[in-house]
Amino acid sequence: MNKFSEIIGRIISIIIIIAGAGLTIWVMANTDVLTMDNFTMEPDKVDTYLNPYIAVTAIALIFAALAVIIFQLINIISNPKAGLKMLASLIGLGIIYFISYSLADNSIDAEHFVDNNITELGSKLIGSLIYLVYIIGGIAVFVTAGSSVFKLFNK
Repeated sequence: MNKFSEIIGRIISIIIIIAGAGLTIWVMANTDVLTMDNFTMEPDKVDTYLNPYIAVTAIALIFAALAVIIFQLINIISNPKAGLKMLASLIGLGIIYFISYSLADNSIDAEHFVDNNITELGSKLIGSLIYLVYIIGGIAVFVTAGSSVFKLFNK
């Protein structure tokens, strides 16, 4: 199964790389991107040249999400203990997100938030995701440092 998923992953990666490179070449051939002296894009050019990038990104994200879900379901069916570990990880991530959401403030004092019609709920969600990144980053640094120290004393 690992060989099959590796082949599928490579094929999808190659397709996405070719699509991205093709779009980049197309945009560069049809705009003044190379000079970048006074690069401005009219709204009709934005629709013509940049929206395909958004579409390719959305398609890549959908394929990646589907691949992760399908292969994890196959992994859970073939190895139920791994499924329990994954469930424990998801519960842990949920707890960390709940803590992040609790820490987040719902104030919308920033001029940027007001100009872009971001509500108090949106502000709280943005703040919670920022806290989530901080907490997970801190945990990653702590685990990496702890692992290094543990390896030093185990030798």
